[in-house]
Amino acid sequence: MQTAQADLRVVPPDTGTGRRPCNEFDLRAIEADIDHMGHVNNAVYLSWVQDVVVKHWAGLASDVELATTIWVAIKHEITYRRPAFLGDALSATVAATGFQGAKAMFDTVIRRGDQIVAEIRSVWCSIDTATRRPKRVAQEVVRRFSNASLGVA
Repeated sequence: MQTAQADLRVVPPDTGTGRRPCNEFDLRAIEADIDHMGHVNNAVYLSWVQDVVVKHWAGLASDVELATTIWVAIKHEITYRRPAFLGDALSATVAATGFQGAKAMFDTVIRRGDQIVAEIRSVWCSIDTATRRPKRVAQEVVRRFSNASLGVA
């Protein structure tokens, strides 16, 4: 199943730090995303969450962190509030909600305008690219994710 790609959304404008906000993304349902009931298939939401959490990480991580760390999803819990349909312009907002050892918890909310379409809680594991083993999330990374979730530069 082919899914729409998540594109970085620049809202609000640059805060003067030289970095764009990296926790809001535009999503658009395409024909391949639609199931037999005429709305976006549940599996597409998983793909969108994978895309936006990874892009959120890429927007906050240094080049060294990007080269030495990958994230693997270990749990997703999706609450569907409303169906999404072909051509819908959707947005996804990602927030880190906690860290424990090598794990990070994220909440993602998908909206159509001001309506919540789905809410996703997910748990991810930080993996060292060299050893392919879990590694503790560094305090600096925790601080950066936490500040981004709070809207702090």
